[in-house]
Amino acid sequence: MNRQDMTGSKKKNLFLAGEVGVGKSTAIRKALALLGIWDGKSGQTSALGSDQYGLSWKSIGGFRTVSLPSQVVGESYRVYIESTWEKTPHDQPHLIGIRYQKAPRKVFSAAFERAGVDILNHLPEKPALLLMDEIGLMEDKAYCFQRKVLELLAGPIPVLGVVKPKEGALTNAVREQNNTEVWTITEQNREQIPGEIFSFLKFFLPLLFSAHYN
Repeated sequence: MNRQDMTGSKKKNLFLAGEVGVGKSTAIRKALALLGIWDGKSGQTSALGSDQYGLSWKSIGGFRTVSLPSQVVGESYRVYIESTWEKTPHDQPHLIGIRYQKAPRKVFSAAFERAGVDILNHLPEKPALLLMDEIGLMEDKAYCFQRKVLELLAGPIPVLGVVKPKEGALTNAVREQNNTEVWTITEQNREQIPGEIFSFLKFFLPLLFSAHYN
């Protein structure tokens, strides 16, 4: 990967792949912080946004998955899906999975099909960017959610996301998209990745604003 290849590419979507804990989501937060639309320390979007690039936190549609420690005996974490631009409750309808201490995880495909699809259908009025953090194996039986993700990848809005480096229905489909780049992030390159993402986004965002805001 180099800057010439990146900016010369017509691919509009960018996903990061890498081992657990290597810093994929952190790299995205830092890249968005360079655009002034993300607080790189807390991971929260900035209500002030960025006058320089015409973006604000309400310009970013899409979803995040978050793992929260569980207080239920036998459970380690509960995993929720949430909107990137609207406050989302961590409740049963948004619960997509449970990780147990001594048992296989449980996946709630219906939450992807209902809450997940609703989040992807309910985008900002004029989205500049879509975030998908992350695409993994939990969605393998969420067929409506898969179709919606692929529909958005094929659409005009740039997508920035994370994809697990594992074989799955949706992970494979994302990697096979002709308009999508997948960069592998490692401990050796993770410090330079935010700047490369920043350059990638700067290349596409002016075109987007010219098409959608003028």
